[in-house]
Amino acid sequence: MWQDQTVRFTGGMTPTVRILLIANIAVFFLGFVVDLAFFPGFTETLFGLSLPGVRSGFVWQLVSYMFLHANGMHLIFNMLVLFMIGPETERGMGRRHFTIMYFLSGILGGASWLLINPRGVCVGASGAVFGILAAFATLYPQRRITLLVFFILPVTMRAWVMAAGLALMELIMLVGQSGGRIAHGVHLAGAIAAYVYTSTVFRGMGSGLRVFRIGRRRSPRRSGEGDSFDMKEVDRLLDKIASEGIHSLTSRERAFLQKVSRENRTGR
Repeated sequence: MWQDQTVRFTGGMTPTVRILLIANIAVFFLGFVVDLAFFPGFTETLFGLSLPGVRSGFVWQLVSYMFLHANGMHLIFNMLVLFMIGPETERGMGRRHFTIMYFLSGILGGASWLLINPRGVCVGASGAVFGILAAFATLYPQRRITLLVFFILPVTMRAWVMAAGLALMELIMLVGQSGGRIAHGVHLAGAIAAYVYTSTVFRGMGSGLRVFRIGRRRSPRRSGEGDSFDMKEVDRLLDKIASEGIHSLTSRERAFLQKVSRENRTGR
């Protein structure tokens, strides 16, 4: 997957993440109004994910449950991860792939919950959010991330270590704690779905990003030399990746970046 981790995207909030943030927060507060109008728990009964509901034809629950949350802390945690990690993941994947990955993680996470615990109702965007974490770690495995353990102690680790550690914790809790099987199964399934999707779609696309390490140590060579490259073209492609995602590169542009990568490694 992507080898160079020095890339830093800028540009603020991305379109899909903005829509998801607004939708989740709006639905959370709208749920209170709807429940007051009908009866407590009405929103969760109709739009939360349950096996009886799906069997009754309420298949929309596989999507709608992702926009419901049990309480304020549940919402805040998920939205913080979406806000902090989501934009860069969306820029790296592109809007379409990010959207597919998000909902695929949530839907498969919900499906796993139905298999593990067919009773009760499941709500929350946690499966999709864990999908974002897994996708980010797949795209940028060596990126350093600082976490606040217990919201006090800062711990810095690489993205792949964070993702692997969280996955291991979820697996241990899933197997060892019967009371926590619901949430942990959703988290783990969402992360696996995102990893498989991201690594499959972006397989072989990462080598070109090694050019980020070229920096400006080397001067552009004159055009016409057999193995030369044009730094202006490199800069143009890097800007295109930053704004539209690496998927936006044509096969010719991708081949060009891979050639630059090879030349940089061999010192040609």
